[in-house]
Amino acid sequence: MRLTQFLLFSLFGTIFIADAKYLSGLGPVTRLIDIVPDLLSGIIFLAVIIFFSINKRLDIPVKYLIIGFFITLHLFVGALINSVQPGAIFSGIRVYFKYIPLFLLPMVLVFTSRDVMRYIKFVLGLSVIQMPIALYQRFVEFKFSDFASGDVVRGTLTSSGILSIYLICAIAVLTAFYLRKRISHIKYAILLFILFIPTTINETKSTLILLPIALFMPVLLDTTRGQIERLRMFIPTALIGLVLIGVFAAIYNQHWAKVGTNILYFLTKGEAIDMLYKGQVRGKGYDTARIDSIVLALKGLSDDPVHVAVGLGMGNVATSFSKVLGGEYEEYSDYGVRVTTISYLLWETGIIGVLLVYVFLYQLYKDVRYFKDDRDFIGVLSLGWCVVTVILSISMFYKTLLDQNTISYLFWFISGHIVAESTRCRVAALHNQQSNISPSGLST
Repeated sequence: MRLTQFLLFSLFGTIFIADAKYLSGLGPVTRLIDIVPDLLSGIIFLAVIIFFSINKRLDIPVKYLIIGFFITLHLFVGALINSVQPGAIFSGIRVYFKYIPLFLLPMVLVFTSRDVMRYIKFVLGLSVIQMPIALYQRFVEFKFSDFASGDVVRGTLTSSGILSIYLICAIAVLTAFYLRKRISHIKYAILLFILFIPTTINETKSTLILLPIALFMPVLLDTTRGQIERLRMFIPTALIGLVLIGVFAAIYNQHWAKVGTNILYFLTKGEAIDMLYKGQVRGKGYDTARIDSIVLALKGLSDDPVHVAVGLGMGNVATSFSKVLGGEYEEYSDYGVRVTTISYLLWETGIIGVLLVYVFLYQLYKDVRYFKDDRDFIGVLSLGWCVVTVILSISMFYKTLLDQNTISYLFWFISGHIVAESTRCRVAALHNQQSNISPSGLST
């Protein structure tokens, strides 16, 4: 167990380092650091096999095995149909399967609430340091550069948008702990401020949509309170939300005042629409609008019904630092392939692949809701994780999340823990129900 804890702490610490763009200038060392999370994930997969062989248990609902089977079958059938070269298949496996060991680990090894709380506190500490790093990036490192926007403010993550999505997910979990009185008013206010500031100075517009979800959805889902009590909680939550949105707007307006624009202009004069949809026949890399990236994927695949269904094969569209690992259709990278998760999935796995992913997310959300009304630790965590699942499901239309280590490793591990615990509780409840029935069919 201690070795497993060491591996998890090492992994969670490493993902915050490996994703940092500061390492991009280290040459070959950068590539070595990039693969450290993969190596740790591989070791954890071996641990899963060992624990399963020893304990002979896998606390997972059958539905996930069925969904996993169909997703795996779909990916390899797509690779076979498109004759994807082995190197590209290897790259695809790395993207689509490297987080699975984190999902399975809690199903072969029981983690106590105390164990999981340690990981959460450790990750919270790494989340808190994003604020000073973000401030340094905005006001020191790039103060005199040619960068006009807040895109350079990414903390130790891969981009400003990913940093904002991650921190808003952290705010959702933090709010759940606050609602269940696990942290005080003062601690909540301080941590909320620290987690929120980077999302303002990097000017991520999705904050205007995702932040209200992170603040209000835990209140809506917290059915341990009566309707009147929940209504009362809406008042301070609404005030907090208005204050934070006001701070966001004030900082945004102050920064962009020199070019004669503000947040209201962005929302009402077409800039917001341009970010989503420009009606392009063809995009160009990351400049492609979000909806355009999805439309371009559907248009690019529409000539062949098979491609519409299964895509061009895993790893066959993504770019790579090596030609051996690259796919046959790397030229499509200029069509906004990696702008959103949905466009990425469409190109490589087709419509069926996207549907399978959302079937999994829907089933996961149902299982995460199982504990949300419990007043113990797992109930608090589940309440926050319901919101995280919704935020990430929406964010798939905004950013590419498939290869975002910081978000994905944590998401799969906590999700696996909650699913495993819900499975154990259901099995225990069924066992108790059966033990309370006599052979004659009457309750004992």
